[in-house]
Amino acid sequence: MKKLLVFAVLCACAALSAGADEGEEIRPMRGSEPKFVTVADVNNLWDGTPVIMRGTIVKALSYERYLFRDATGEIVLDINWEIWRGILINNNEQVEFTGVVQKVHGFVNDVAVKRIKRI
Repeated sequence: MKKLLVFAVLCACAALSAGADEGEEIRPMRGSEPKFVTVADVNNLWDGTPVIMRGTIVKALSYERYLFRDATGEIVLDINWEIWRGILINNNEQVEFTGVVQKVHGFVNDVAVKRIKRI
């Protein structure tokens, strides 16, 4: 009986230790630090993943939504008015921001910006 229990525990450990396959979405760990990503990388990240991105804000789409571009593509940013803190940014000026990926029904909707600065 003990051998069966030990075998079951070892099988469970082996199953849990298997890593994610290439191309699978990466789940954020609770309290994980944001990492630098590109627009192309965002599609492989989970909803709620903290990110840092660099590029340019191309144009305002509406009151709090902006089109962001880097070398790999474009994505919509959701920037609340209080995040700006009086920062004025020209159309093709380089920015760096920290934010969180927001997905709806498994598709990237936008990135909610938490902090933004000129670089």
